[in-house]
Amino acid sequence: MAISVREQCIYVELEAAAGSAETLVAADAILVEDLRFNPAESLRMIDRNVINSSLNPRKSVYGGALLGFQFSVELKGSGSAGVASQGVGDLLQACAMSETVVGSTSVTYAPLSDLSLHKSVTIGLKQGGNYRQARGCRGTVSIAFKCGEIVRMNFNMIGKIVSEAAAAAPTPTFESTIPPAFLNVATTIATVEFPFETLNFDVANTIAIAPDPNETDGFQLPRITARKSGGTIDPEEQLISTKDFVAVFRAGTSQALTTGLIGATPGNRAALTVPLAYFRNVSYGDRDELIIVNLDYGAEDTNGINDFSLQFT
Repeated sequence: MAISVREQCIYVELEAAAGSAETLVAADAILVEDLRFNPAESLRMIDRNVINSSLNPRKSVYGGALLGFQFSVELKGSGSAGVASQGVGDLLQACAMSETVVGSTSVTYAPLSDLSLHKSVTIGLKQGGNYRQARGCRGTVSIAFKCGEIVRMNFNMIGKIVSEAAAAAPTPTFESTIPPAFLNVATTIATVEFPFETLNFDVANTIAIAPDPNETDGFQLPRITARKSGGTIDPEEQLISTKDFVAVFRAGTSQALTTGLIGATPGNRAALTVPLAYFRNVSYGDRDELIIVNLDYGAEDTNGINDFSLQFT
């Protein structure tokens, strides 16, 4: 029986205890794009190099695997200021971020380094009449901003198998908020606006998959052990007297980078801020026969300042 790619659905729920699967319900469903499922994440197959009087090897032995999920989610609010968007807040926390809620005002996500405070999620995947669940899922996320388009968060999540069966999944109910386009924003570098087309930000978490023979799959829960946050932006070249991007790069100067508010309606606005962005590389290109500067930036973490924050208002 064939299954259409449109017969798929992702469910996400924050776990009360890391690695303890939650019961997924209809309201845990989220809208995603570009869904990729990997049933052989971190696959361990053991070759048997035995001498058997033949040039042919004996068959390999399965030594365990995890489940991997990759998908994109639209950047949008819940519709109510101070209320986390359905499923998205859970995913961000499972990417080693803290969640700070100010009632009726904002929800802010920022990097969290204390491993003991890292959260995880249970993920469900419906594919037609098949239903899979994974627990202890953690991962990383990147965010793609492009002029005139919807901002998308690209998640890469890994977890341990709970169940895989031909079984009914909850009938999904989705959040109805419409995402704003990346327009009419006040994106600045060092408080100055420059024309540009694309901005990318990658949390770039390192996901450690440690072995454990006491586990059925031979692995511990995925853990986030490092990150190297940063991204790219492509402003048009300016007069050196206006903005000398190359000089800033050579000097290693850190400066604030912020998208400004994306969206105009309270409850459906978001902004990314990198307080101390520094250029890691610089090169030149062109767009529509205009010179552009391709800037690769890192997010500095110093003096107790978070290297980034993502706030919904």
